[in-house]
Amino acid sequence: MFYPPPKVVICGSYKKGREELLKIERTLQALSCQILSPRSLNFLNETDEFVRTSSEQNFSDYEIERWHLQAINLCDFIWLHCPDGYAGNSSCLEIGYAYALNKPVFSLHVPADNALVPFVKIRTGVVEALLELGMFKSGG
Repeated sequence: MFYPPPKVVICGSYKKGREELLKIERTLQALSCQILSPRSLNFLNETDEFVRTSSEQNFSDYEIERWHLQAINLCDFIWLHCPDGYAGNSSCLEIGYAYALNKPVFSLHVPADNALVPFVKIRTGVVEALLELGMFKSGG
């Protein structure tokens, strides 16, 4: 258990590599991380370009993205989900914003876009990222 709990934003593809994404979410939760955004990975419209939860149905793409960027402003780190290196346009915006705020971005996968590679730290998992940030102590 952490105090205060590490705050994280999950960026990247919410539709590709769903099983891996859900495993990352469960790991973050098991490690008592506070996921600031997205509020949930239970999307109603997974076939649409811009996914929404039930609580976001009345919000525009702009309003949802603005909320996500505000969450990046408040978080300790970003977890980028980019299976097979895929990072869409929104992810590029979010990585750039995180960089401007000096927020570390971690991922299991190297982004396919070489312009993003210097901004993303590749790690074997969430625990390794938390150890690097000094937010997790291994051992007894």
